[in-house]
Amino acid sequence: LSDEATAYPFLIAREARRQLDILMQTHNRLITIILMDDAPSFRFASWLGFKDTGNRNAGMASMVYFGS
Repeated sequence: LSDEATAYPFLIAREARRQLDILMQTHNRLITIILMDDAPSFRFASWLGFKDTGNRNAGMASMVYFGS
């Protein structure tokens, strides 16, 4: 995200949820990879509803989203 965009965290969160809702209309799950030492990204993905799969490889964690 740009520095300007980070000034609007609620708008970013709302747009992320909206985009997930759109994607889930045609998918039954989404998978993402988060760097293990990027705690803010891990928390944000968890807040969005992604679940930690427990898979760890080369400093990365995989997370899956099944919808809300």
